[in-house]
Amino acid sequence: MALSTYDELRAAIAKTANRTDADFTASVPDFIALAEAEMRREIRARGEVQTLDLTIDDTSYPLPCGFDGIVSFNGTGASNRGWNFVGIDTMDREFEPGSNNYSLSADTLYFSRSPGDIRMRYRALFNALGPRVRCNWVLSKHPDAYLYGALKHSAPWLEDDSRLGTWETLFSQAIADINRQAINQQNGGPLKLTSDRVDGSSYRFRSVSLVSS
Repeated sequence: MALSTYDELRAAIAKTANRTDADFTASVPDFIALAEAEMRREIRARGEVQTLDLTIDDTSYPLPCGFDGIVSFNGTGASNRGWNFVGIDTMDREFEPGSNNYSLSADTLYFSRSPGDIRMRYRALFNALGPRVRCNWVLSKHPDAYLYGALKHSAPWLEDDSRLGTWETLFSQAIADINRQAINQQNGGPLKLTSDRVDGSSYRFRSVSLVSS
């Protein structure tokens, strides 16, 4: 079951609830909006820095969902490092096929040459979904939060449905996972203590380091 866009999410909610009646289907956007309202209260990260490892064999590439700005853009090969951002007007006016320049316009990245293997870090926002906003970083990375959150908020329609408790539990677990990942990302990973042994019964802590989860 695909869950990468707003329309796919709406279809998945109706399918999982096993409801095809028009009134329920028409209310699905309200369930999504209520889930988003709760997620905005509960999710600690209002935006996230995402990392993408890509192979791009063209001079353009569509921006990812929820994109709100480049943090870094670098080639991963020894001869492919040092990409420079330029304005789109400069890119058009001073196009140099052999240079490592990139720019962006509307919803697309543009390159002075095919970049090959790159690592892009970018900030993504948690924008409310709708007909004009088809995806965001929460839906891209945590579609279960959207699905089970919306199903949880369908309770007034489903009344005493025995599945509601399961959906609420799964939604809470998804929120906890998002927050745990946000904390790890902010800290660089969970704390790990390393030590030098002093004698048979005691230790002297040598360092505290951060490791990725």
